[in-house]
Amino acid sequence: MCPQIQIFPQRLLLANTTEKLLDKLFSLGGVGEIVVVGPSLPKLVPYGPAKGLEVAHEERKRIKVGENKVELTVQTGKIILDVEKNLVNEKVSEIENICNEMMPFGYKIEVGKYLKEVKNE
Repeated sequence: MCPQIQIFPQRLLLANTTEKLLDKLFSLGGVGEIVVVGPSLPKLVPYGPAKGLEVAHEERKRIKVGENKVELTVQTGKIILDVEKNLVNEKVSEIENICNEMMPFGYKIEVGKYLKEVKNE
């Protein structure tokens, strides 16, 4: 399994910021999977008296990352990137440059293994 780089913004990101940040991260060579983690932006109210009604949350949008359009179902609180083993130091530097530009309010970057490894049988 490749090493992973975890980015923690100091605050939750809006959909527009997430779209721009992911697009820049996606364009880096040597980056495989990108996982976005954060509080859910449900389509329907999951419980309570309004259960089943549609939630009109303005941050639940379709965003474009590279050539793909994806629905943002969480508000971005953490981003995990799979990176090729021999490129980690180089990518951390590039990611820091992108984060400095996109998140002037602050962030933290860590390198490690954060996602469970799936074994192919």
